[in-house]
Formats: sequence, C-alpha cells, structure tokens
Amino acid sequence: MVTGYWNFLDYPGYHARALRLLAKVTDPTALHWDLTSVSGLDSAGALTLWRGWGRKMPAGLESHEGHRRYFDRLQGLTPGPSASPEGSGTPFTSLGRLPAKLGTGMRDLVLHFGQVVLAGAYALAHPRSIPWVELSATIYRAGFRASALIAVVNFLVGMMSAYQIGQALSAFMPNVAAVGAFSTAVLREIGPWITTIIVAGRTSSGITAEIGSMRLTGELDALRAFGVSPLLRLALPRVAGLAITVPLLVLLGDIFSILGGVVVSEAVLGIPRSQFLQHLPQDVHILNFWIGELKGLGNGIIIGMVSTFYGLRAAPSTESLSRQTTSSVVMSLTLVLVLNAGVGAFYVDTGGL
Repeated sequence: MVTGYWNFLDYPGYHARALRLLAKVTDPTALHWDLTSVSGLDSAGALTLWRGWGRKMPAGLESHEGHRRYFDRLQGLTPGPSASPEGSGTPFTSLGRLPAKLGTGMRDLVLHFGQVVLAGAYALAHPRSIPWVELSATIYRAGFRASALIAVVNFLVGMMSAYQIGQALSAFMPNVAAVGAFSTAVLREIGPWITTIIVAGRTSSGITAEIGSMRLTGELDALRAFGVSPLLRLALPRVAGLAITVPLLVLLGDIFSILGGVVVSEAVLGIPRSQFLQHLPQDVHILNFWIGELKGLGNGIIIGMVSTFYGLRAAPSTESLSRQTTSSVVMSLTLVLVLNAGVGAFYVDTGGL
C-alpha cells in the first residue's frame, strides 16, 4: 500500500525519499499496488512510480480513476519493441538507413547551393554588401599559400607520368609521339585532378573547421543577432574565392607537370627540350586546356559549397566539428570525382589526338 503525498511539483523534497523506497522493491510488476490511500498525486509523482515499475503497468493496481489516467497516458507513450533508437539495430538496419541519410544530405546540400546562389544575386544587386575582405582572404589562403605545394606535387607527378607514358608508347611508335599523349593527359585529367585533391584536402577541411569553430565560440549567433547573414558573409566569399582560385591553380599545375615531363623526356626518352616544346602546340588541341579549366571551375565551386555546408551544419561540440570536417573532405572528393567523370564522358570525342 502506498500512502502520503506524491505531489512532487509542489513538494520536491519527497522525490529523493520516493526513489529510495522504490529502489528496495525487487520485482515491482509482480506485486499488488494499492494507491487508494494516496493523498495527492501529480504527473511528476506518477512518472516516478512508472519508472520504478520498469515502465510497465503492474498486474494488480488499485487507484482512483483520476490517478489511473496518469498511468494510462504513460503506458500509451511508452515505445513498443519496434521503436529502436537511431543508430541501433543490426548492420542490415544501418545499411537500410544509409540511402535515406544520403538522400537527406544531398537534399540539404542542394538547398544550401540555392541559398548561396541567392546570396550571390543579392550581392550583385547591392555591391556595397560584397565581403571583399573575406573574398581576398580566401584567394590568398587557398591560392597563394597552396601554390608552392601544388607546383612541387604536379612537377613530380608530371615526371612520373611522362616516363610511364613514354615507356609504354616506345614499343609501338617513336618517342616523340609521347609528347601529345602526355600533354593531353596532363591538361585534361592529371592537372585538374591532382590540384583538386590538394585543394580539397587542404582548403576544404580548413574552411569547415574555421566555420565550425565559429559556432563553438558563438560567433555565428552573434552575426545573426546583428542581422548579418552567415551565407552572405561566410559562405559566398569562400565559394566565389575558390571558383576564382582553383582554375588558376590548375593552370599552375599544368605548367609544372609539363615542365616535369620536359625534364624526363630529355633525360630518359631522348626527346630534346626544343623538340618537345615544338610538338606540344601541334599535337595537343587547345580545347583540352579549356576542358581542364572547366573542371577546375566546377571543382572550386563544389569544394566551396561542400566545405561551407558542413561548416554551418556543425553542432557546438568538438566531436561534431571533427565529424563534419571529415565528411567535408570525403564529400568534396566524391562529388569532384563524379563531376570529372561526367565532363570527361561528355567531351570524350573532343580535343583528341
């Protein structure tokens, strides 16, 4: 038999005493509970009893009709066995949730893309609102600071590519034929892809971490409090800056990749430097260069959109920040690969040897 007051909203001091009494009961659902002598019961007291019963209605329960309504309502709110929490279940359950998560993520990313485009349209209509400082800072950080790394990596990749292409073609045709094949591969695929990998790994993670840390420190809330749009102030200049910077970095990477090919061709393949530079404009169509620049422009926009999307999506916690930074790099590389494959397939018959 339960007696006394169970109005914990009015008498919160009774709550600790009730918890100690319920903890002593070994099998609460198997006992007969008589609540007819309870002087007062509110929702907090009913919830305490309900938890003490293991969230199940006891087999024998006597109470006033008004008190019983609390427990009937709690029983209706208790989730059934099929309502498992997010992330639980078998590996097949998690695999089944994956398409829904991907679909939701892509929908939100497309929505973010549209919002940034609208912010860009607003900035063009109101030039005074263009964040020139953030735009120039993005160009400097993503472009100038990365130029040395991109030049060195593309030079080394160009050396290796020229050697392998030259060795593969030397058995079937003169060595000078490797100039056209190597240069076309550099301008269409190697230069844009190597440059984009470096930018995605270096700049995409940096932008996501930068914007995500602003949520940790409350700077995003401060911007909104002052009536400043984070999309206009943070996302737009980074997307525009990368759209300007990545094609220029692709051009820089192409130059150093070809320089690496010139060095290897002269030292290993026996192609003089003058002969290499003479055959380059003859054997390579100019459209290959513009296809690579088109890929660079698309890659820059994708990296900017994805990095700002995950940065603004980060929760105010270090765990969420690290998770969103990783997702930003992975998603950037995935979408860039899809774009490059699509552009390459569309222009497969354009600019060939």
